[in-house]
Order: sequence, then structure tokens, then C-alpha cells
Amino acid sequence: MDPILDKDAAKEQIKVILEKYDETVKEGRVGRYNEEMTKKDFVLPLFDALGWNTVDSREVSAEERVSKQRVDYGFRINGIPKFFLETKSLKENLTIASLLTKLLIMHGIRVALGQFSLILKG
Repeated sequence: MDPILDKDAAKEQIKVILEKYDETVKEGRVGRYNEEMTKKDFVLPLFDALGWNTVDSREVSAEERVSKQRVDYGFRINGIPKFFLETKSLKENLTIASLLTKLLIMHGIRVALGQFSLILKG
């Protein structure tokens, strides 16, 4: 990760990404975006703007294995994993519950979801 990040340049890059997203929505193209297009057009440029070197697999690795599952990216600083990212296409309807369920299952925790509650069983 680039420790010398120009905040104004980062803000401008993020603004461009958000404008591109707005255009995509206005033009009705969200439904055409698959996961790879979403990564290429929005996810990787966002992390580039935030100072991550997305072309260096020592810093941002693709198809990272986590608890016998794969996530799209692993982010490291000095070789130490800081977080993992699972990406979905723009057209996918995501809920917090569905994302949380996948995360918990990846870590071997069985989950029962009710309409307003989450019950974790170890």
C-alpha cells in the first residue's frame, strides 16, 4: 500500500468511479455487468485510488483461499493479511444477511436466519 497517498488525487479518482457508476445506472447497463466487469470497472480502480497496488500479487492477491473457500481478493501489508474481499456483479441483489451467511459458513459456523434474528451455533 502506498503510504504517500495524495488525498486530493484519490478523491478525484473516486469521483470519476462514482460518476461512471451513475452513468451505468442511468443508461440501464447495470444488468449487463457480470462479476469480472464489476471488478475491472469499479472494484480495482477504487482500491487503486485508495493506494493499494492491485497489480502486485504480494499486496493484492486474486482468488485467495480462506477457510477452504475462495474469495476474490486478499489484501496484505508487509505480507500480513489485512482483509479479504468477495465481489459480486452490479446486478446482483445483495443483502447483509446473505453476505454474513456466506462469511460465517466459510468459517465453519452454522447459521440459522430468521426474519429479524441471527442465531449462531458453534
